Amino acid sequence: MPTASIFLNSKELFLSLEDNIAECRWKQIHKQESIDLYMLDSVVHASTAGCPLHSAARAGDMASLKGTVDGAEEGKLREVFAKQNQGGETALYVAAEYGYVDMVREMIQYYDLADAGIKARNGFDALHIAAKQGDLDIVKILMEAHSELAMTVDPSNTTALHTAATQGHTEIMKFLLETGSSLAAIARSNGKKSFTFCCKKRTFGGSESDSREGAWCCNKN
Repeated sequence: MPTASIFLNSKELFLSLEDNIAECRWKQIHKQESIDLYMLDSVVHASTAGCPLHSAARAGDMASLKGTVDGAEEGKLREVFAKQNQGGETALYVAAEYGYVDMVREMIQYYDLADAGIKARNGFDALHIAAKQGDLDIVKILMEAHSELAMTVDPSNTTALHTAATQGHTEIMKFLLETGSSLAAIARSNGKKSFTFCCKKRTFGGSESDSREGAWCCNKN
């Protein structure tokens, strides 16, 4: 075989081997990345999944919710609904966070005041998270079942009213104030009232509607 052909064949073989090595390395890296992502997903899922009821709440699966209720042992429903995932969230909290009105309406039947007020690790209970997200329908459902929830506070002494105010959810503020006027007397630990936050947020919003809402808050202060 001519020397030139041997050289070319050797070069092709070398390049082929180099490509194979590179491909193997890529596959190993890709496999490791897949494993890492799977493990991360597993950790996240484990921290928020909880029991099947939490999964049903997260998916808005009413059929699974009813199946859980029907399949629970007599006298065990409270324990099932009060169970928390690793994030400290009850199924009611999860349903409220995801905005599932019908599911919250169904679930609240199985929560007494103490369990409905169970706080997640972030310090919020179901009413707080609904108020933060501006979900008036869910706030109404929770308050109709347990109006005392309006008086619960997070670790910084913040009520759902304050939470709604800091987010500028004036409709929720109005509803909460009409439901329990004593809320107006509860100040945050820094001494400021929720209406102050609302005024600052709304009065300087730049629009006429914002100014009107800010004026409403200030008049109520």
